[in-house]
Amino acid sequence: MNIGKNLKLIRKQYGKTQEEIATACDFKQGHYTNWETNKNMPNLINVIKLADYYGCSIDYIIGRESEDGVIIVPNTPKSKIEEIYEKLNHQNQMMVLGYVTALLQKQING
Repeated sequence: MNIGKNLKLIRKQYGKTQEEIATACDFKQGHYTNWETNKNMPNLINVIKLADYYGCSIDYIIGRESEDGVIIVPNTPKSKIEEIYEKLNHQNQMMVLGYVTALLQKQING
């Protein structure tokens, strides 16, 4: 889990600068910069402030929840499958999708 990378991604999605986030959430800009660069980690109170500012969950701020609300727990089979799938080229992704669809249909039909 890379909280700094996630903080930067969320901030950029909102089109904000580090200074704007720090001011809005009453942080020192240097502290916020250190969080984004993983030099330090924000404490729970500050993570809550960020979640409130962005209107999202704490899990989303720290990178354990995707945009669709799914909680991502590291090292689960699902996250490992997703990691491998994303490394495949488009053609192989389509082959995997076809295979798992057929496998699911076989399971449903018994």
